[in-house]
Amino acid sequence: MLRKIIFWAGLPVLACLCGCMGGTSIVTVDPVPAGTEYQDRQVLGIVQAENRGMYLFGGIPLWSGKPHYPNSRRYSMFRNFLKEGYMDRMLIDEGNRMKAEKVVVSRIATHSAGWFSLWIVWKKQMFAEGIVLGKEVKPEK
Repeated sequence: MLRKIIFWAGLPVLACLCGCMGGTSIVTVDPVPAGTEYQDRQVLGIVQAENRGMYLFGGIPLWSGKPHYPNSRRYSMFRNFLKEGYMDRMLIDEGNRMKAEKVVVSRIATHSAGWFSLWIVWKKQMFAEGIVLGKEVKPEK
């Protein structure tokens, strides 16, 4: 009897975890036109970051993508990496790879869904977008 209870209780959780695996990703959007400026600085590009995780009852972290290793299939069990600070760090790290002097975070959004598992296991996603800025542009005289 106990085996049946464990089986039927664990089956939806296992199905949701297997069907909804994801991780962290960061992409650089198409290059901006030459000469584009923002806050008196040259725009080098726009970067987007995304991280996903699964939570038991919407609050207890089961797993989430590791923001320290974007675009890899590395996960952290029982740790919550879906926070604004981690998203900012992902954007700044990508900006540093582009030799940026500054990264301005323009948008952070969070999305949650629990309907696919009858609200037992929740899938959360966090998106962030930032503008990568280079050298300060000197005004022409």
